[in-house]
Amino acid sequence: MGDKIMSKQIADRAMVNTIPGYEGEVDTVEQASKIGAELGYPIMLKASAGGGGTGLKMVRNESQVEENFLLARAEVRAEPCAPASTALS
Repeated sequence: MGDKIMSKQIADRAMVNTIPGYEGEVDTVEQASKIGAELGYPIMLKASAGGGGTGLKMVRNESQVEENFLLARAEVRAEPCAPASTALS
């Protein structure tokens, strides 16, 4: 299950406990900042593609969102054939 967003949706439907977070793709730094403020920090940013921890970033406060969002996206884009959407937990 390489797609983290779809994996979480399947787990939720199967009533498997998951980490609370945003359900869906996050396409911009501004959207990530808004969601982070709503969820409360710290948050984890995870590119929906990218396995083995690729594209996974800990964000402790709003000042870290932009840098980590862009790093997560860049790591996944460096992988062959990987889309670059981002999920939040």
